[in-house]
Amino acid sequence: MCLICAELKQDKLTVLEARRNLGELYTTMDKEHIHEVLKLIWNKEDQEQEEFYSYEDNIYGDTD
Repeated sequence: MCLICAELKQDKLTVLEARRNLGELYTTMDKEHIHEVLKLIWNKEDQEQEEFYSYEDNIYGDTD
């Protein structure tokens, strides 16, 4: 497992940091692993999005 994956899974990197690190290292990685790192980033972004809207709903009430 690469450093980006390990630190992203441990919440030691933000998605922006992970994207920046991937941008610096992608030339040394195989395509399959780049895709795996991107999937981790996308999942983390989805998780953050869900947490944001859940937090917003709790503050402002459900707007449906």
